[in-house]
Amino acid sequence: MTPKRSGEVLPSAPKRKKAVMCLMEKIRVLDKLRSGMSCSAVGREFNVNESTIRYIKKKEEEIRRSVREAAPESAKVTSIVREEAMEKMEKRLNLWIHEMTTDKKGVVDSIVVRLKAKEIYGHVTQGQKNVKPFSASAGWLARFKKRYGVNNVKLAGEASCAHQEAAEEFKKYLLSVIREKGYVEEQVFNADETGLFYKDVGKRTYITQMACKAPGFKSFQDYANLLLCTNAKGDFKCKPLIVYRAQNPPALTGKSVNHMPVHWRWSKKAWMTSDWFHNCFIPEVECYLQGRNLAFKVLLILDNAPVHCCEELRNAHPSVEVLFMPPNTTSLIQPLDQGIIKAFKAHYTRELYSKAFEALKSNTETTMLDYWKSVTLSNVIDYVGTAWDSIKQATINSCWKNVWPDCVQDFEGFEGVTESINDCQKYNAHCTANKWGRL
Repeated sequence: MTPKRSGEVLPSAPKRKKAVMCLMEKIRVLDKLRSGMSCSAVGREFNVNESTIRYIKKKEEEIRRSVREAAPESAKVTSIVREEAMEKMEKRLNLWIHEMTTDKKGVVDSIVVRLKAKEIYGHVTQGQKNVKPFSASAGWLARFKKRYGVNNVKLAGEASCAHQEAAEEFKKYLLSVIREKGYVEEQVFNADETGLFYKDVGKRTYITQMACKAPGFKSFQDYANLLLCTNAKGDFKCKPLIVYRAQNPPALTGKSVNHMPVHWRWSKKAWMTSDWFHNCFIPEVECYLQGRNLAFKVLLILDNAPVHCCEELRNAHPSVEVLFMPPNTTSLIQPLDQGIIKAFKAHYTRELYSKAFEALKSNTETTMLDYWKSVTLSNVIDYVGTAWDSIKQATINSCWKNVWPDCVQDFEGFEGVTESINDCQKYNAHCTANKWGRL
C-alpha cells in the first residue's frame, strides 16, 4: 500500500513582479539586441522573461515608429504602441497648449483642449481610410495630461490679466528715476495692503474610511486689513498698520495703542486710512534715515488702487516721491507680492498654530474649537508683530529682483519662507494628530 502524501505545502518560488516597460525602455532593449546580445541575456539584464524580449523584437518597427511620432515626455510614460494618428495629434496638441499659455493668447481649459484635439485629429486623418472615431473623452484627456505632464492650474486674480509689457516699461522708468535722483537701497520703499483672516482654521482635512464625512463647524470670518511697508535694502520694516471694523473692541480695553507692535486704525468698511502716510510712514522713515546718516529723500512705490488717493499722495511731501505702478502689474513686479506677504503669513500661521499646540498640550480638556474661541484681537496683534519681525532681511531684499535686480545681494532669503511653511505644517500636523478629534 502506497504511503499517504504529506499534508504539508511546499513553499513555492516567489513570483516575479510584473514589469511594465515604457517605450523608451523598449528602445533600449532593441538597441541591445542590435548590438548582438541574445534575447536571454537582454532578459536577464532587464529582469523580464525571454518571451517578453522576443515579443518586443517582433514589434520593433511599430515601437520605433511610435517613438518617432510621440514627444519625448510621452514616450517615457507610455508602455503600449499607439496609433500613428493619435501620436501625431497629441504631439501637435501639446505644442499648441504650450504656445497658447506661453504667449498668453488665451485661457486653455478642458473644453477648449478637447475641441482642439478633435480638430487636429481631423486634420491628421484627412484623406485616410478606415479612420477610427475619436471623441476626445474625459478619460482620454486624463491620460493625455499624464503622458505629457500637463497640469491644470488656477489663475490668480491679478496674474491672470497681468500686463508684461507695461511692467517692463515701468521697470525701465523706475531704474531711470533711481539713477537720475541718486536713490540708494535704503531710500526706496514699497507698501501694499493685504487681508488677514486671523483665525484661519483651514478648509480641508483628512478623514478615515469609517467616517462618511468630516465633522462640520462654521469657519471663523474674523478679518482685518493690513498695510505692510519695507525698503529695498531689507534692513527696515515699517510698523504694520492694522485697520479693523470697530473703533474700541473689548479685547483692547485698557491697552495703549502707542505701545502696540502695530499702528491701530479703525474703519467700518475696513479700508486703509490716508493718515498712515503722514502720521506713520514719514516719522518712521525719517528717524531711520537719520540713524543711517542718509539724506531724507524717499522714493515710495505703490499700486494704483483708488484708496491711495493718487493725486493727494503724489505731492504730499517735498522729500517723498511717489510712483504708482501701472494697472495689473503688481503680481509681476511689486516686491511685497513676490514673497514678502507670503513669508509674513507663513510666520503668522506658524505663530498661531504654535500657540494652539502649547494650549492643547498644557490642558488635555481643551479642544481646538475652544482655542480658536479664546484667540482675541490682542493676541492677533502680538502674533502680527512677531511674524513681521521674523522676516529676514535677505528675504525682503530678494523680493526686489523683478523690479530692481541691481539692489539684490543674494537669494538665500527664500529659505526662511520654506522653513516657515514647513514649521506651520509641523504644528498643524501635531494639532491634528493629537487633539483635533476633540472638536
